Amino acid sequence: MSEITALSPRPSISALQLQIDEKLAALAYAARELKAQRNTTIPIARLPPEILCRIFLCVRDTQLHPYLKFIRAKHWYPRISHVCRTWRAAALACPRLWSTLETFYGTEWAHEMLARSKGVPLKFSGDISEANVHLLLSLIPHIARVRELHLSLATPAQCIEVDQFLAAISVDDVPLLDHLIITSRTTTPTVIPDCIFHSQSTPSDVGHLHYLELFNCTFSWTALSSLAELTTLKLSFSPNTEAPTHDILQALRALPQLHVLALALPLSAIPSPATDGPIPLPHLTSLHITDTTAHQCGALLALLVLPRTTALHLHFRCPAPSDNDVHSLFLPTLTTWSQTQTQTQTQNKNNNNNKTLTTIECTHVGEDDIIIRLFPPLELPLSSSQNPTPTPTPFPFPLPTPPLLEIRISSPYPRYVYSLLRVLPLASLTTLRVLASFQVMFASPSVMCAFWALKELGTVCVSGEDALRGVVGALGVELGGDGDGEDEDEDEDEDEDEDADEDEDEASDGEDGDDEDDSDEDEEDEEQNEDEADRNAHIYVFPALTTLHISDCNFHEADLLEQLTDGLRERHERGCGVQTLRLRACYSLEEPALAALREVVGGVEMLQV
Repeated sequence: MSEITALSPRPSISALQLQIDEKLAALAYAARELKAQRNTTIPIARLPPEILCRIFLCVRDTQLHPYLKFIRAKHWYPRISHVCRTWRAAALACPRLWSTLETFYGTEWAHEMLARSKGVPLKFSGDISEANVHLLLSLIPHIARVRELHLSLATPAQCIEVDQFLAAISVDDVPLLDHLIITSRTTTPTVIPDCIFHSQSTPSDVGHLHYLELFNCTFSWTALSSLAELTTLKLSFSPNTEAPTHDILQALRALPQLHVLALALPLSAIPSPATDGPIPLPHLTSLHITDTTAHQCGALLALLVLPRTTALHLHFRCPAPSDNDVHSLFLPTLTTWSQTQTQTQTQNKNNNNNKTLTTIECTHVGEDDIIIRLFPPLELPLSSSQNPTPTPTPFPFPLPTPPLLEIRISSPYPRYVYSLLRVLPLASLTTLRVLASFQVMFASPSVMCAFWALKELGTVCVSGEDALRGVVGALGVELGGDGDGEDEDEDEDEDEDEDADEDEDEASDGEDGDDEDDSDEDEEDEEQNEDEADRNAHIYVFPALTTLHISDCNFHEADLLEQLTDGLRERHERGCGVQTLRLRACYSLEEPALAALREVVGGVEMLQV
């Protein structure tokens, strides 16, 4: 390279600059190669492409979860192919990674993903709007690959376009279609043509739909009845829609393979099993009935023949105190279900099987809405070296197991709640969870007394001051022969009379000197028997209570803390004290108050939030 001076000609300067640029480009290329070689030494770069693809798929499924819909980035996982050459090669070689299309990706990425997915089955989902409806139309050339179709509509204009899209395809065009979800949040229902359910040319060809969820849609019930392979059916109608009860029942009779059934619609004129015969659903694992009355819910339950293990989720209304709806048909049906569960629990206990209903959760979710849930025990895969007792879920966090029974009752009157509780199979209950921020319902003795005499209820969890008052108010209540509280003053008078009689007996025995040794032994036996009888005479509410969880309570009102301490002290003095008191997110608790609690409780634990 020759030296350049101020007098050097311009061609020489340009040539030198070109040489320098070429060397810089070569150095940059060499640097990239060295960086690429260095990246190959990173542990994740040494993973086989199959493992990388599996990781990519797991991340994709996590980020596309409905709960993360509003916090995920607009284009997140397509950028996997932009990280490095190894990742790009692995991502492009995995068509399944690009088989899930969402409307928020936009036109450019949607077309790119259609190309990258090659011939694998597709899943298309999203909220259809004027800005992205063309994406739905662009799917038609690839419709034979669609396995799952989830459409949500918000305006009547989109309903018309979706109606046209559905009418343009048939079961012959979508041989892989397995899941179909259509939600119409408009006043105009979406029309589901018969060709989606069965072939027009060959009606016996009904496709392979296994999952069908429709909200505010119109369709032929006869066509729906032809889906013999259907395992999940979820139907919701707008409140103003009159559900064809007879057609619904006829469709259920034709779908014996159902595993999940969810009906959110008002029903009327449900026949009795003696009229049309019962509807057997031998494979049903979950049943949801909502937006109905207690009578309608009970009538439908009485008509269905379900396995004992079917999880029930029921939501009904009991608006007025004069309404006898809950007692007319729902309670007898629930009683029959409870008797079946009790028989199952007895069989499980005889077979040393712990699959019984062990936890009940009562939750206040609205002004007049109460949710009652019954849970089976938590089952975890345990090795022989592990502790067979699973770690309990910290209160008040949700339990990890699904409930076997969930009843949501819309009623402001405690007697409706108590009517339900007293027919439930609560004999094996070990845990009571009360998540309530009000006093009217669970602070009412007419509700809480349903749990008072349970002999296996060892753990009570409460959240909120009002829920705590309902439990604390019962801690010092004694159970009589009929299950009601007894007058404590009368018991104290009886104790004093018994003590006086004992003193007289001791005095008379002391005067007799011939059989002094024998009389002393008899006296000790009598005292032991009297002590045992005295303990048995004081049977308190929650007789098996050993653990009390209190969460989200502010003890700024002195009477609440005083009631808690007095109730625990009385149980402690009678020999049936609480062994463990756990306090989480509790405020206005000074050290003297904690010291007073420690005197009457085996152990007090302050849990960090």
